[in-house]
Amino acid sequence: MKLTFFIQDFQGGGAQHMFINTANEFAKRGHQVDLLVVNDDGPNKARVYTNVNIVNMGKSRSLSALLPMSRYYKEAKPNILLSAMTHSNVIATLARILSFTQTTKLIVTERTFLSVHIQETASMRDKSFSLATKLFYRFADKVIGISKGVADDIRALAYLKADKVSYIYNPVVTEQLRKDFEDDQEVSLKDNPQQKLIITSGRLSFEKDQETLLHAFAIVRKTQDVKLVLLGNGPLEEKLKQTAAELDISEYVHFAGFVQNSVAYMKQANLFVMTSLLEGFCNTIVEALYCGLSVVSTDCPSGPREILDNGNYGHLTPVRDAAALASGMISALEHPFDAQKQKERALCFTVDAICDEYLKLFETLVPEDQLKCAA
Repeated sequence: MKLTFFIQDFQGGGAQHMFINTANEFAKRGHQVDLLVVNDDGPNKARVYTNVNIVNMGKSRSLSALLPMSRYYKEAKPNILLSAMTHSNVIATLARILSFTQTTKLIVTERTFLSVHIQETASMRDKSFSLATKLFYRFADKVIGISKGVADDIRALAYLKADKVSYIYNPVVTEQLRKDFEDDQEVSLKDNPQQKLIITSGRLSFEKDQETLLHAFAIVRKTQDVKLVLLGNGPLEEKLKQTAAELDISEYVHFAGFVQNSVAYMKQANLFVMTSLLEGFCNTIVEALYCGLSVVSTDCPSGPREILDNGNYGHLTPVRDAAALASGMISALEHPFDAQKQKERALCFTVDAICDEYLKLFETLVPEDQLKCAA
């Protein structure tokens, strides 16, 4: 079977990571795989297997890739094309319409709890996604959310029929994640051996709400010898550093920036915390579970509750509630979750299991005589 995965670029976002994981696995299984990109900028290009064919359209913006992508449909004729992220999904749909071909089955994957994102964002571009999904998602052959909550949300938002929408979780646990975990990279984070380490990972931006985490951490510091490490960079870094200074906790807060091997940091920690306002899934929670960590997460729509199985594998607290978050953090530090059970939960999200789910979907869309792996 000939498969094409369409993403913007090779930057460090979760969508890029997960699509590269999926493309690599299907190539490993013997399928003919193209990774179609608007441009090939970004560090994750190095993670693509050599038997995955990178097709670079060489454009700076998704909209500029509309006509080249339309030609791609006509010339490459993949059996399946999967796209990731709302703007890319719209372009993939428009390009297929312009190509005047129905040979390729189009699957768009929605990775954001879009209705909440539209409410929270000030960006008019992002607010336009609501209209775009209503206009164009109906022309896809299937719409896949990366959690049940995302699937339910996009079905309601875009007025889609129930049988057009489903969900498949992200393939987080890969051979590379296992290698990263086994890496004996030295990471010295604690100020003393008795100190407990709290870690979070994600872009320093409004939807991740690290502001609330800092306020909660200041509460925890009153009774616990703890240090906080933030992995990731973003536009709010200076503002967050200012908040830490105002709360008089700067000495105990470390902004590590972007790190290539985040699990090398996680496995040094006692607790992982996520404070997002919304999450389509939340890959970093699965990574933390794989490291055996206790987890505290906001009960945001919609991934964390599903990953943590309604609180069986971590504490869920209300969004933007620093006091409740601090209480959950103290509880997890004093009564950690069982590390082996945490890791077993992470193994529900292996690339093998998730690609099996995608293969079942492909089999419903592509005629049987086209399902054989490419030679």
